[in-house]
Amino acid sequence: MRTCLVTLVAVLTLATVSAAQDTIKLKNGTVYSDAILVKLSPATYILQTPKALLELTDEELAAESARAARNHGRPPVVAHDFNEIHADGTVTSYWTLPLVNNGRKAITETRWGLAPWERSHAEKRHYVDDRGVSLQPEYSPPISRWPDDTKRRIQVTLPLAVPLAPGERTTFTGSETTNWTRRTEEGIVFSHPGDYAEDRLVWRKVQLPLGAHIVRISPRPSARFKHGGHEYVMWRRFYKKGEVYPMEVVYTLDES
Repeated sequence: MRTCLVTLVAVLTLATVSAAQDTIKLKNGTVYSDAILVKLSPATYILQTPKALLELTDEELAAESARAARNHGRPPVVAHDFNEIHADGTVTSYWTLPLVNNGRKAITETRWGLAPWERSHAEKRHYVDDRGVSLQPEYSPPISRWPDDTKRRIQVTLPLAVPLAPGERTTFTGSETTNWTRRTEEGIVFSHPGDYAEDRLVWRKVQLPLGAHIVRISPRPSARFKHGGHEYVMWRRFYKKGEVYPMEVVYTLDES
């Protein structure tokens, strides 16, 4: 039985994102159509269009655009994901999420929901806190009793090894190794769909195996580079809750 008082961490509640959509104006007169403006903090924003993602401040936005974004609720969760593709096609994935105690009492756990596609991965997942201490997730209902109905909410509860004090910030990291690739005539395809259980701004870095040759990347990456013989691809994208927008890289592999 837990004796510490628990407050649900605000950054992982399933809330409506703070965003304004359609036409966004800057103070210098620039106009972006078909755009989403996402509030990250009281004075910083992400502007996303079909072709670009920009970071802006209050000083750069027209007053009406900034006002619209401020009136849309909570900022999204900011996640840093790293996918290490192995030569056999399996992928070891790591994702680091923030944990913030916005309440007045210490918290001993955090909670979030699983998207339908995540259910088949749950048993393979491991979690550690910012000190590297293992954390054991609990599922409601338990994995053995998960229904076939994928619309029913599955809740993850992650007990913390050390309580988080009021106003304190930390992070935790999840990891898993699973088959995230498929072979096609074009090459080996790594693809992640998005489709998160909450609004999320994702930084995704992919490391390809040694001997990989990139055929195609979609969408256009925010960065691409080589290090230690490996090809790296990186994207940054804002996802609305449940939005499917795959990040994909197709590659061939030298035969050993």
